Amino acid sequence: MSIWYIRIICALGSDSHYKPVFYSGEGKRTDASLHPAEQRGRRNMETGTLLNYGTGSIRLLIPEEALSRQLTEYCSLMYPLHEETGAAAHWTFKIVGSELLEKCIRNTDRSALLQLEHDMAGFKGQNRQESWFLEAKRQWAVYINHKERQVHAWVSQDDPFNFARKLIRQIVSSEHQKAGAALIHASAVEYNGGAYVFAGDKGAGKTTVMMNLIAAGSAMYLGNDAVLLTPEARAVPVLAGPFVGLGTLGGIDKYRCLIPSKFAAALEARESSDYEASVQKKISFALEEVERLLSTTISKGANIKAIVFPTLIRKTESIEVEKISADTGAQLLQEQLMYDPNDHQNWLEINPKPDVIALKQHVKRYTDHTPMFRMRFGRESKDLINVFQRLVAEADI
Repeated sequence: MSIWYIRIICALGSDSHYKPVFYSGEGKRTDASLHPAEQRGRRNMETGTLLNYGTGSIRLLIPEEALSRQLTEYCSLMYPLHEETGAAAHWTFKIVGSELLEKCIRNTDRSALLQLEHDMAGFKGQNRQESWFLEAKRQWAVYINHKERQVHAWVSQDDPFNFARKLIRQIVSSEHQKAGAALIHASAVEYNGGAYVFAGDKGAGKTTVMMNLIAAGSAMYLGNDAVLLTPEARAVPVLAGPFVGLGTLGGIDKYRCLIPSKFAAALEARESSDYEASVQKKISFALEEVERLLSTTISKGANIKAIVFPTLIRKTESIEVEKISADTGAQLLQEQLMYDPNDHQNWLEINPKPDVIALKQHVKRYTDHTPMFRMRFGRESKDLINVFQRLVAEADI
């Protein structure tokens, strides 16, 4: 059986321990240094296909060819990939049989129900090198060997793809953060080749701004709710589609047709008792649906041109934009760091305990060289696109 590799960029600079690694068609190394984990892995290297791009990268070894092809297609929506042969994996990911379920039942503490990834609850067990996770209804089980960097999963349904992509998303995000990227509570678009990041608390209007810019046809989807900022001031997407409120969709003519019919009437009747409840509901767009349903292109990351802190004010049509100082921007951006596991459900616990001081210093570097703005606007604001274009012009000065 073929062994397939997915290699995903880490978008790192020359000061990182990840160095450019390229392989010839015969799988021979043609560069200088390797990551220490890579050197260890080469002792047990298996022949296979490597999906590679860029300089620093994350390599996932996935033995099942069909699943690997599915995940390759999924990852390629946000990360450009091409095939090469021969390499060692940073992480090995495998779907295994039901024997893993029995091991996880034995090794998890089922007296303590925990909140795991998003809406999933389950149980956990661990020692210094290993972790076991068991979904409460026994729909899936996961084993992690942190020393050997292996993830094994058992999934009850016939098609493991939907669950597997959640695990891959967390591995990729975690590896970026280990390499120095900061995870920010933000949405982002790529516009004219640069990334514009909209950071803020829940309800600040991050998604509203992003969706309006995408609907106008000139911006590409880069991220929603969480975005990775690398040490080189590059915005890198997290492997996920947008999660959009019905109120936001209802305010954009182009996307109003995407609102489920059972909520459409309540959104039209603004004075009804159901209106406020309906506005707060959200629908999730799968990553593979974004280009088709939102009529846009998915960005694979871009250099940051500006960071904007939006504030959504109800029942107003005015828009105010204010350029802010580096110190003010640093404070606002540091408040949106997602280093707490409760912020982003680091339920696989791949990430080491973060150095919060170092993270804040890392974020401070952006504000010294990146234009920062406050934006106050309303759901009824009609001139958002023109205001954004003026902001872009000011950021370029």
